[in-house]
Amino acid sequence: ENDSVFVYHALGGEWNPDQQVRRDPIAYFADPFNNKALGIYRYNIDSTYQQHIAAEAYSAYLKKIPFDMDFDLKTTERLYCAELVARCVESGSRQNVKIPHSHIGQFEFIGVDDLFLHQLCIKLKEITYR
Repeated sequence: ENDSVFVYHALGGEWNPDQQVRRDPIAYFADPFNNKALGIYRYNIDSTYQQHIAAEAYSAYLKKIPFDMDFDLKTTERLYCAELVARCVESGSRQNVKIPHSHIGQFEFIGVDDLFLHQLCIKLKEITYR
């Protein structure tokens, strides 16, 4: 955004007391003190879709969507981390990119690996902090 990079993400727990979608500067989000590693990925799709995806993330932030502690894919009133990204990608791409779902028994969810292992997703950078 302008000359700054922000990360939109859903986070629960003590690090996010209000439990709402966050918008953090990349330096804060990727702070080595709080992370072991960082991966930056991008979907290899039309730039118009990329703009729509960013707009979807911004909209979720403005709506103050709360974190989904139940990890329930049936509702959109609450979202968890990977679900936020998947819904933004699918909606922003006008449903041209579909994110697969994982299952453990009867429980259906979207895992982080469902996002970055997608055939259209490419790794731009990987950083391991020491």
